[in-house]
Amino acid sequence: MSKNNYKNIKIHYQNKDILLKDLSDSYRDPFFNLLNIIDSKNKIFTPMPSEIPEYMSFDCRPDKVYLLDNNVILDLEFDSSGEKKDLPRYMLYAAHLAYAHTVKSKSGAVYSV
Repeated sequence: MSKNNYKNIKIHYQNKDILLKDLSDSYRDPFFNLLNIIDSKNKIFTPMPSEIPEYMSFDCRPDKVYLLDNNVILDLEFDSSGEKKDLPRYMLYAAHLAYAHTVKSKSGAVYSV
């Protein structure tokens, strides 16, 4: 096949995705340098699994949810413990709300002493 015939080859979008995933692992440093994502201070240590279970048992009950006038959902959590272990749960609430309502979301925690 001549060089000019390659420009007529159509690559299915999933194959492009697979190719880029492989390139990001095989040529990690040059790939991320090209994309200008990772700087000299933040090197990639090791790839992590990217499989996320499709179904998760999760009781998503934010304390208060508001729709703001700029079409952003605000989730307010009222917390008396102030423990950092709750922050990932609040982030998960925001992600679920954004996904369910297809808008941006913000989370805030109001701590009482």
